[in-house]
Amino acid sequence: MADLVIVDTNVLRAGNTGTYRAVTFGEAISAGQGVYQSSTDQKYYLTDANDSAAPANTGQAAIAVSTASTDQQGVIARGNAIVQLGAGVMTPGTVYVISSANAGGIAPSVDLAIGAELTIVGYAQTDELLNLTFDATGITKA
Repeated sequence: MADLVIVDTNVLRAGNTGTYRAVTFGEAISAGQGVYQSSTDQKYYLTDANDSAAPANTGQAAIAVSTASTDQQGVIARGNAIVQLGAGVMTPGTVYVISSANAGGIAPSVDLAIGAELTIVGYAQTDELLNLTFDATGITKA
């Protein structure tokens, strides 16, 4: 398997639960990508489980639910939110993590590469609904 193929126009809030915030993106971000908040400028950037400069393990990981360019406002979703990613995108019951293959990617947990930081994004409630649990475990996959 590989990273989820998410079409940004299919990404929607699914209900009123969870945490959604308006933030400023520090680079171009598409809805459905994994992001983190930089401690330097407080903006959000693409996260990567393999890159300590784009840490997935900060506890500030989120999913973008809107698309925006550099220095524009966007919306992110964090814990306990449910995000619709589009029909047929996921396998129900699968746990998803911040990808080690592509910055901003989300992948099934079995695809996390050795040496990558394990940041659990959540689980597929259905083939299109991702229930966000975000857990920056601090564990490096062996």
